[in-house]
Amino acid sequence: MSEPIDDPKDPKKRLRALAESARAQLDPSGEAAIHGKGLALVEEIFRELSGPMAMPGLAVLRQGVEKLKLLRSGRNAEIALAWARPIGALELASKLLGKEKTFRRYVWDPAITQWRRMEGVGEIWEDLQGELVAVLYPEVKG
Repeated sequence: MSEPIDDPKDPKKRLRALAESARAQLDPSGEAAIHGKGLALVEEIFRELSGPMAMPGLAVLRQGVEKLKLLRSGRNAEIALAWARPIGALELASKLLGKEKTFRRYVWDPAITQWRRMEGVGEIWEDLQGELVAVLYPEVKG
């Protein structure tokens, strides 16, 4: 008696399932889809912080497509944003007076369709706003 074609033990069926799984996680070039999302987030942050409605005096420096550095004249402080491709996370780090103040990582959460802190509660836009106030613009604390 022959096995049915829909048998999960059928090698061809397993190969098709593998291909379907790969299509869901990779873009057509074979690159991890999350990599594209990460680079798009860095670009979106760059546009928001350097556009016409940007904060006065904020210098947004590109350090390649994966990194940004935020500075303000007269402040001994900086904020760095970098896409960490090997782990699929955006890193936010701030320094104040030469010492590390904050280091956080953000991952894409498809369940809530947004970037959230790797450690749990919190999201990139709120945390970035908080770091801008704490490190570069303390005079605008509300």
